[in-house]
Amino acid sequence: MPQCVDIYMGPGYELYATPLPRGEIALSALARAEALHGRLDDQFRRWWNAQPHLAERLDGAKQVGGMLAISPVSGRARRRFLPGFVLLGDAAGFTDPITGGGMTQALLAAELLGQYVARNVRPANNWLATFDRERERLLRDYRRVTAFVMWLVQNPAFLLTALEVTRLLPRLFSHFLGFAGGTRRLCAVA
Repeated sequence: MPQCVDIYMGPGYELYATPLPRGEIALSALARAEALHGRLDDQFRRWWNAQPHLAERLDGAKQVGGMLAISPVSGRARRRFLPGFVLLGDAAGFTDPITGGGMTQALLAAELLGQYVARNVRPANNWLATFDRERERLLRDYRRVTAFVMWLVQNPAFLLTALEVTRLLPRLFSHFLGFAGGTRRLCAVA
């Protein structure tokens, strides 16, 4: 069984092909509203057929489940906290899942929230805004790296150069994977 999630990009959409046991594939889509035309099932099929490698993988495949939903490529909550209530992870806002750092970001924010709760057992409305600003600073590099990866995807000439750099400098690639997984900082602090 393949061990990797394959990501396919097209104008205004991303497809994620996740290998499952028994040779099955879970196919997910994220799309910008302007990329949607007609029925979702038909649009989904057009997207995967526009990706030659994916279309070949799915040729002759039997669909075993229905489409559940298509999500926006990015999002941000208007309010991420209220007294006694805090949104974490993607619910609080996300740039794009392409770097795979969503769970890391949720856990880092939850850890930060736990520190605030331990120090501030009084009503939350006195410290939640401070927590939210610190959370933004904590996650700023993740959002910047994700935005840069999305820029690379939209600029293929630069993407090919970046892929070549990661091939020539595997430690750099490893560093970025560690960063996305929360085990490394983006830049060392002196």
